Amino acid sequence: MKNTECTVCCKNKTALQCDQCSSASCKHCCYFIDENCFEFQSLLPEELQGKIFCPNCYHESISDKIELLQETLRAAKQMDIYGKEQSAETRLIRRQAKLLRIKDCDDRKEILIQLAFLAAQQGFNTLVDVDLRSTKVNNGSYVKTIWSGTASPVNK
Repeated sequence: MKNTECTVCCKNKTALQCDQCSSASCKHCCYFIDENCFEFQSLLPEELQGKIFCPNCYHESISDKIELLQETLRAAKQMDIYGKEQSAETRLIRRQAKLLRIKDCDDRKEILIQLAFLAAQQGFNTLVDVDLRSTKVNNGSYVKTIWSGTASPVNK
């Protein structure tokens, strides 16, 4: 990187290039989309993961997308979840939506939040018939657990 004048603060600093408009801004002026910005990086769309944005691009288009994702994540965290073994409580709930499937997750909590996030994006408030399965994968002397799961999203 070379010293370039920042388009925001007009100081001669090492500038980073905006991933959307390619304008130069210093690290104090630009916005980074990382784990400090959004809790679960795996839920971010590809166009936002690990990107750098100038203040203009961030406020014009990116901040609204991030706020919408944060709102969906809040709804996902408040979602009611009923496992497959709790079918007696959910037997009268109509299941009309398509079954949600997630594969190859590292953590049980992460797969639950991903299923809830997908359901919240579609406008549902409850997950029923949640079935989580773990598979142990051997990589030499290292054993890793991979999670997969399915759930039916419904409105209660």
